[in-house]
Amino acid sequence: MHMPSEVRVLGYVRLGHEPTKVVSLSPVVTEILYLLGVFNKVVGVSSWCFIPPEVRSRPKVGDYLRVNYELLKELKPDLIITSTGIQLGLAKELIDKGFNVVTVPIPVSVYGVLDNIVMIGSIMGKSLRAMEIASSLSSLINEVMKSKSEEYLNTYVEINVGTSITTGSLTYVNSLLNVIGLRNVLEHRRQSFIKVDDEIINEVKELDPDVIIYEGPLDIEGNLRLWERVVKERSWGSLKAIKSRNLIVLSRNSLSHYGPSLITTTLPKLNEEVANLPRRH
Repeated sequence: MHMPSEVRVLGYVRLGHEPTKVVSLSPVVTEILYLLGVFNKVVGVSSWCFIPPEVRSRPKVGDYLRVNYELLKELKPDLIITSTGIQLGLAKELIDKGFNVVTVPIPVSVYGVLDNIVMIGSIMGKSLRAMEIASSLSSLINEVMKSKSEEYLNTYVEINVGTSITTGSLTYVNSLLNVIGLRNVLEHRRQSFIKVDDEIINEVKELDPDVIIYEGPLDIEGNLRLWERVVKERSWGSLKAIKSRNLIVLSRNSLSHYGPSLITTTLPKLNEEVANLPRRH
C-alpha cells in the first residue's frame, strides 16, 4: 500500500516525493544538506549560512526571523527547512502562507546532532548516507570520551550571539563539555540557554570555575579583546580560571553552530585545549 511520507512538525507536512527545490533557513541544515550530497537541490539559503563555501552562489532568501516572500514565490520551493527556538514563529508564519515547512530541533545532546542528520537524510531520500555520517560522528565522539581525564574540571561557558548567553543542563553544549572531561558549573539549572544577567554574573563569582570557555562574534583575537573587557566590567579578575589563565577563546560559529562540524572541528579542538590544561592534585 502506498503512503505519502509524513513529517510531524507544527502539525503534519505531507511529502509525496523527494523534495527537489529546498530552501534552508538554518546554517545547520545547509551544512547537513551539503554533506548528504544534495546541495544541488538547495535553491535558497539564509544570510547566516556559511558552510559550504558554495553557499555564496545561492540566493539569500532571508535571515533567522524574516524572509523575502517575493523571492520565495519566484523560487517555488517544495520544502523549506528551519530550526526551532527563535525560528518557530517564522515557521508558523510560512506554514500559514501555504509553504511546506519542516523544523529541525536544537539538540539537547551531541547525539541530537546525529538525530538531525538522520531526520534530514530521511526526508531527502538519503537515509543510508545519513546513517553512514551519523555512525562516523558517533565513533569520533566515543574516541574523544575514551581519551578524557577521569577528573572533571568545573567550567563556565559563555557565547555572545549579539546577546551573551550561557547554558544550563538541557543543551548540546552541556553534553559536549562532559564528552571532553568538563562539568558545567550551571548544570544544576534545568534549563537550555540562559541570558547572562546580574544573577548569573554573581552566581559565577560564587561558583568560581576552574575553566572558562568564551565564544564571541569575532575571530579569536577579536574575541579575546572582548573577553578582557567583560572580565573588567564584571570584576571577575579574582576568579580561579582568570588567575590561572585557564581560558579557552573560540571564534564565532564554534559552539553556537550545532551542525556536523561541531563534532568534526570544534570537539577535537576543544579536546586538545582541555588536555593541555593543568589539573588539580
